[in-house]
Amino acid sequence: MNKNNLLTNREYLIDRDSPEYRYVNWYSALHFLENYKSVVCAEWTNTCSSAGDWDGYLVQHIGNHNFLIPISQTNNYPRLGYTLYTGDLIASWKGEYNSEDALTIFCDCME
Repeated sequence: MNKNNLLTNREYLIDRDSPEYRYVNWYSALHFLENYKSVVCAEWTNTCSSAGDWDGYLVQHIGNHNFLIPISQTNNYPRLGYTLYTGDLIASWKGEYNSEDALTIFCDCME
């Protein structure tokens, strides 16, 4: 597996000028990530900010491995849209993807 395929340590501008995101909202970054065939899950786990400065994780399934990567977004106010950030790989495991297992692993790693 090529480690360059992992969506780690990246930054994306999610704004209204992107053709696939005519109407940008808090969840547009998740939809953007889900467009990658290898992304089986993208979830916000901390949605306390009313501005949409949220945190969560994504899971990529490549080959027989799952890769858990933290994500966050910041509101670009007064400009439009959000900036999406992906972090360092925090966990990986073999086998099928299971949403409950992924959330448990994420929560354990963040403690």
